[in-house]
Order: sequence, then C-alpha cells, then structure tokens
Amino acid sequence: MRFPRASAWGPTTVSSPQAQLPGAPLRVAITNPYVWPHVRRGSERLLNDLACYLRDAGHAVTVLAMAPQQGDEVREGIRYDLTRERWSGRRRQLNSLHFFAWALQERLAREPFDLVFCLNYFDAYAAVRCRERHGLAYKVVFQNVGIPTRRYFRAVPLDRWFMHQVLRRADHCLVLSEFARESLQREFGVAAQVLPPPVVTEGFGAAAP
Repeated sequence: MRFPRASAWGPTTVSSPQAQLPGAPLRVAITNPYVWPHVRRGSERLLNDLACYLRDAGHAVTVLAMAPQQGDEVREGIRYDLTRERWSGRRRQLNSLHFFAWALQERLAREPFDLVFCLNYFDAYAAVRCRERHGLAYKVVFQNVGIPTRRYFRAVPLDRWFMHQVLRRADHCLVLSEFARESLQREFGVAAQVLPPPVVTEGFGAAAP
C-alpha cells in the first residue's frame, strides 16, 4: 500500500486540491475511541488531519468514535458517527475502550467500506473481527500512534491479546517514527511502515535576520 508524503497533507480546515490518491474514490472509515472536541490529544489531531486530507482527495470519509452522547453529524463534509461512551471511569483492565472494541463491530457491519483506518488497537480489533465474522472485504490499516513495547501490557493481559490479534490480522501496520518501527520489530516481531504525523510547516519558516 502506498501512502503520500506527510508534507503533502493539507491544513486542518483549508482544502488542499493538490492532494490526489490514485484510483476511484474510496469509502473510508477512520476509527478511534475519541474525537474532537471531547478529547484533544495527538491521535485526535491525526484523525482530523487525515480525514481532511482524504476528503480533499475526493474520498467519502466517515469517522467512527465515542462521545458523551450518541450522534450522527457532518463537519465540513466529513461524517461523524458517534457511539455513546459506556463503562467510562472504570479500571484500566476493563473500561470504555473495551466497550468500543465490541460496539464498533456492529456499526462496521451496517455499512460497506473499502478501507478502515484504525488509530487504536481496540478499534482495530473490532475491524478485523467484524470483517471475519461477516465475510466483509474491506482492508484494515492499523496506525500505532505510540511507542509499542511489551512492558506496557504487563498489567493488562487482555489488552495484550487485542494487540497481538491486530498485529497478526491487519492488512497493514503503520507507526509514526523510525524509532517506533524498530521497537515494534524488536518487541513484537512485526514489520511496519513509517507514516509520520501530518504537520503544516508554513508557519515554521525561517525568521528574518
């Protein structure tokens, strides 16, 4: 699978007509447990910029995430289908992330997609499990947005199981840096491609002398 250079990604809210992906328009689902404005972290920013880039390239983009309330809305040409968050505030071993891994399966089965781009191993598990259970044909891309290490999973064996299932069954595994790629290879024996997070660089020009 070929991916565009990060430097080609357009700004958050400004169209970038130069962004063109080869082939016919795709029906793309981007999944993540959380989304703006309810949570604002790195993966939520990556989700927003990726969705805008794919929209500007002519693809039909649907974001699937959790929110305090159920919702279905369109933001600047991007559909947001939001599942009401449940099990929030629970312990790390069982919480709303685990709920999302199961609830998202039902949602993915209701609409045909060509590609499901996942930013967390919980939603990536939902994508691979739903595909196999219902005989669907979409491709699953898992973007690991952190530094993958086995030590992280020592206290959460169920999460480790989710992670291993995703690494074994996803069509493509991506990481944000060369360091993360080396860590995934060393810790889990899985090869990945590096897709750096999009950064709009126009505001970082050299200052006048």
